Amino acid sequence: MASSAATSKLIDRSTIDNLAKTQEYAPTPFAIQSINAGDDLPSALLQVLLFQKMQNNIDDTDRHKLLLSDGTYMQLAILRSKYATLIDSDILRIGTIVQLSSYTCQYIWNTRTIVIPSLEVKQIHCLFFGKPRYLFKEQEPEMMSEDKPSISKRSLQFATELPSPQTTTSENISPMKTLNAYQNKCMIKGRVTHKQPIKAYSMATKNGHVFSFDIVDCEGFEIRITCIDEIAKLHSNRVDIGSHYLISKGSIKEANARYNKLNSHLEITLSDASILKHCTN
Repeated sequence: MASSAATSKLIDRSTIDNLAKTQEYAPTPFAIQSINAGDDLPSALLQVLLFQKMQNNIDDTDRHKLLLSDGTYMQLAILRSKYATLIDSDILRIGTIVQLSSYTCQYIWNTRTIVIPSLEVKQIHCLFFGKPRYLFKEQEPEMMSEDKPSISKRSLQFATELPSPQTTTSENISPMKTLNAYQNKCMIKGRVTHKQPIKAYSMATKNGHVFSFDIVDCEGFEIRITCIDEIAKLHSNRVDIGSHYLISKGSIKEANARYNKLNSHLEITLSDASILKHCTN
């Protein structure tokens, strides 16, 4: 097992075979490329270079952004909430070698991102392998340029900043087809195709009101917008079928397919911080 003093040392790919004599695990060569090519690598080993807790407006669970490396390339990833305890207990840390039991590549924040539903920690303390560079240039922050491949103190403190959604118009509108449940900041624009009348509901712990409406964007993608309690009262008389609206700062989550038959698997809930603005076509 490597000493803590050695964790800042970078090791060339050519020395990995020799290092294996003293270190049990090493990243799977070119695993990042293979994952993005759609190859099935259920035993892929990758090294954690950075991690950062994500702001979560959907629920109280913790998710983390990761920067994973195979020694040659590195890529952003999302770790599901059930593995947050590994980070909290210092089992998964910077330098750790993990094995991805399952994964998918999804288009998140307008870039290819690895979503990790299942992993296994193989070795906690490790040296850093290779001089990896980003597989996708748009993910490369200034703090880790190719001219400065080492892990800086600043990058360890702030981790890596995921790129914000790319602007698609001068109004910074995100196409609805690019939305995902991990986004916290986005703006969409659409035409109201249907609205439900405001309804009262009663639960064991509280009573309130709910109001929802459906919008479609210029590409034909649909999504349901839901308002609760005071927000429902505020918007129920403001939203008109056929009118266009800019919507931002809503919470995106998976829709219940049993009640939502739109062509989107997501829905948005508005809060008192959300913005609903009437606009021209």
